[in-house]
Amino acid sequence: MSTITVCAGTINPPNGCVTIPVVSDDCTDFTGGLSFLNEEVSNVQVPDGFVCSFYE
Repeated sequence: MSTITVCAGTINPPNGCVTIPVVSDDCTDFTGGLSFLNEEVSNVQVPDGFVCSFYE
């Protein structure tokens, strides 16, 4: 399993960031504990070999 870092603030230095475990061909909804990211994502760090799509 890999992780992505998603931020509602800056990525360097990290501000408002969370690390989310990801699995290939799986979606993660920004609900529940991640709802603060909904419509607020400003920076993302994705590991090599992964492609992520974000939708409104």
